[in-house]
Amino acid sequence: AGAWAADAVPAQPDTNIINTRKAWEKVSQARSEAHQERHHEAVADYLEALANDARLVKTVAQEIAYQKLWREDADKAIFYFKRYLARNPHDNNRDVRKGLAQAYSWSGRQKEAVALYRELVAEDETDGGARLGLGRSLIWNNELHEGYAVVRSVEDGFEDGTAPNRESSNFLLTVMDSYTPHLALMATGSWDSDGLDIYRTTAEGHLEVFGNKLLQ
Repeated sequence: AGAWAADAVPAQPDTNIINTRKAWEKVSQARSEAHQERHHEAVADYLEALANDARLVKTVAQEIAYQKLWREDADKAIFYFKRYLARNPHDNNRDVRKGLAQAYSWSGRQKEAVALYRELVAEDETDGGARLGLGRSLIWNNELHEGYAVVRSVEDGFEDGTAPNRESSNFLLTVMDSYTPHLALMATGSWDSDGLDIYRTTAEGHLEVFGNKLLQ
């Protein structure tokens, strides 16, 4: 009878594997650190939270992704943004998709960034952040004319002092300061006297756009 009673006792969870209470404590701590821009510490505590209860990944994956992005680990950010989207397929997730597009751009995957930003802009043309992201990604993808036009349309289309207007204006100033096309011309002259006076003039020039010699 004693053996039967022992067998009837339900199995207890292994608290070394799942500890939901501790997991949420770590999430709370990570959120506090994220608010203080202590991104490395925040990531560590988020990951410890998942180690205590992996079921929280659906809830915090996008938070980890942003922290990875702010600590300049764009490739890992892409992984966590995608992980969150895969676990929340029926939500609009616009902000998460914008984060993913930004992570694509920061990791140098401009074609993917452009494609996703185009989707976001098509859904809501009033989203200045998405339009600015599209313009930046186009420029970094060497689609200079379209990219400049998009960024300029954000600057012109939003009131002075608003975030899209301010960020687009600052970006254009930075780009124009760093990448203003330069036309360098050189003229040299020489003449020979052998019965005839000959004057030779040559001009050498090149047009640089974003550090690339397009004309020479």
